[in-house]
Amino acid sequence: MDKLKCIENFIQKQSDIKVLKDFSYNSEIKGYIEGSITIEIEPFVVLEFEVSINPLYPFQFQNQESINFRNPQLLQYGHIMKDGSICIHTTHSVDLEEKLQYDFNSLRLWIKKYYIQDLEVGERKYEHIMTPLTLFENCYYSLCFNNVQKDFKKGEFGLISVSEVQPGMYDEKTIIRNFYLQSFNNIHAKTLVDVKWNPRIKSLPKNKGIYLYIGDVPAEHGKFTFKKWKQLKPYLNDLFLGILHRWDQTIFNKGEIIPLIIGYRIPNGDLHWEMIILKAGDLPIYGVKNSNKNWTTSMDEEKSIVWGNSHNISYNYFFGRGKLNDKITNGRILLIGIGAVGSMVANTLVRGGCKNLCIVDFDKKYPENICRSEYTLSPLVCSKTEDLREQLYAISPYVEIPVFDIDLKLLLQNTPEKIREFEDIFNSYDFVFDCTTDNDLLYLISQLNLKNNLFSISISNKAAQLVCACEGNRYKFSRTQFNKVLEYDIDDLHDPVGCWSPTFKASYNDIALLVQTALKHINLKLENNKSIGNFVIQTSFEDNLKIELNEF
Repeated sequence: MDKLKCIENFIQKQSDIKVLKDFSYNSEIKGYIEGSITIEIEPFVVLEFEVSINPLYPFQFQNQESINFRNPQLLQYGHIMKDGSICIHTTHSVDLEEKLQYDFNSLRLWIKKYYIQDLEVGERKYEHIMTPLTLFENCYYSLCFNNVQKDFKKGEFGLISVSEVQPGMYDEKTIIRNFYLQSFNNIHAKTLVDVKWNPRIKSLPKNKGIYLYIGDVPAEHGKFTFKKWKQLKPYLNDLFLGILHRWDQTIFNKGEIIPLIIGYRIPNGDLHWEMIILKAGDLPIYGVKNSNKNWTTSMDEEKSIVWGNSHNISYNYFFGRGKLNDKITNGRILLIGIGAVGSMVANTLVRGGCKNLCIVDFDKKYPENICRSEYTLSPLVCSKTEDLREQLYAISPYVEIPVFDIDLKLLLQNTPEKIREFEDIFNSYDFVFDCTTDNDLLYLISQLNLKNNLFSISISNKAAQLVCACEGNRYKFSRTQFNKVLEYDIDDLHDPVGCWSPTFKASYNDIALLVQTALKHINLKLENNKSIGNFVIQTSFEDNLKIELNEF
């Protein structure tokens, strides 16, 4: 059946829908179908919508639904675009009639959830304002910020410091310049407030910008950003405009990019900032001599505002999609050995939201280490600890990572007094991960009186098993498993540079399967407030993948 005929037949079957304008093919855009309807959800709740259907329907167009319901009179309600199109996300179907049912049900749901509920409750769920990126001098701009402990007063302004990091390609031909917000400087109150980031971000070179706290959302209907400076003018008093003009003449170099961030609070109390891009020497302001022959600052009201993107990457937002249990993310963690297993543990802990991770290893990174660990090619040969720290800093802006290039085994074979000192050091951490697979070191660690969680993780050749010793005599448990219980290949090792340096065979995927399963088990135990016993994970790849975890 013709698509247009199918749509007409479907609508005729809907008792709550009436056709205002017959559906027909658009005369200018091939394949587009257009019409208009009214839909009645409750008595006296009848809304009109223009309906347009993309030729791709029922398939999506650029990851968006290819049917559009539009009413520009409803802009004040939630989940609606600036042209009046409501925002819907519906179930996939290639059956035309079934897809129409899904989409019109989504329209009904929108009316109930956003239109009727708003009328009854008098408020709607907060949505961040829609800030379209503006191309300026062939670039887009982006700012990442973090919550700070400071009370901003309406109309307050001052200087900020920002750090520019590596630009990215926003699309195949456009660069996007990226900034971190570093600090606020209220020049009147003479207070400096730092934004907290990891040490690598804080060490970046800093440039000046400007902040203005207006308290209100700089947008129409609370969600569509202003286009012209005249819309922002009510928030810019003469004092701010005058000082902005003075700063343009004194502290910024002509042609310099100036980030201006506009602040307000959202309903949950969080501070949000939108970024406007200014150019020194070309601000939307100018001096005017009044009748008293004094200079005042006026505004080019018709000049367009250049918006950048702003991203609140405060800890709870950054890890909002999922993190590890608070006990481990808030704990102090010592990680010993950062080869294939240890680097994977480190990466997972940091991606899981851990904030304090100390890493220890005396080894160097070589090209042959890269394929099954968390290292990259550059630099090819270097200290493992320094290289991994840089990569972990590139993952999370909230982690502190002290590193030590030492062989703990040499330090632990010392006087009883020295050993007690290391015992105190170990116990200053909440969690210790020993990923060295060094039996000598594990023997020495097992002699210490430890009061924290220590996990000694080892993997057998060809990733047949992972042994995690985490209670009692860890050395004894680990040796018993590898020497007497587990069966695995001990001869077919990898020794590309000579028999003096053999290592176990396993791919990145093999190791990741075991390590991630072990970390998942540990995290679940912490979430459920249960003690963690020694455990062994066994895999089999002979026919289908089999994986089994046994806790002792």
